[in-house]
Amino acid sequence: MKQDGDSHDRMPDVIVEPGGTFDPDAEPAEYPHADRAPRRSPQGPTAPVTGSLCRLVTRVELCGRARRDRVSCSAHLRVESTDGQAIPLLDDRGWSSSGPADIWAYQTVEDIESTARMVVGPDEPRPGETYDEADAEHWGALADTVRGYGVEIDPAELAALPHDVELSSSVLAQLRLGEAGGT
Repeated sequence: MKQDGDSHDRMPDVIVEPGGTFDPDAEPAEYPHADRAPRRSPQGPTAPVTGSLCRLVTRVELCGRARRDRVSCSAHLRVESTDGQAIPLLDDRGWSSSGPADIWAYQTVEDIESTARMVVGPDEPRPGETYDEADAEHWGALADTVRGYGVEIDPAELAALPHDVELSSSVLAQLRLGEAGGT
């Protein structure tokens, strides 16, 4: 929640009730599913988004120092517009897996891309919830985040955008080392 005297560079967490609207002053306890609401990243567009939204992009980075026996990556989801602006959607996702000392030798670009798309959602349904309900909640919350930046979009339109994955140079280097049998 924004307090008087807070820096304008810091944006509050987005608290979105499924099917509801963005309320920057809401307390998390006011929403039954606040734990699943996406958080707004502080690095939003610096100018109004004037182009139409054209694609989702998940950026994958290594978490911490590279290790031969562990794959540990962060995944940041954003939506991009035709005017070059990017709206951050999720900045709190990632994964780790461990295995043999040469685990990177068993990873491919396609494996990393597939895992990245999976971890940015939609999440698995909660007990008693259908996949369709979980999907609707996920895309509705992300569309509310986009609307918080002043851009109107329907959740179904957002879900239908192409979804690209960008791998950081450090992830690509680990994949090349794994192929070569190095560290």
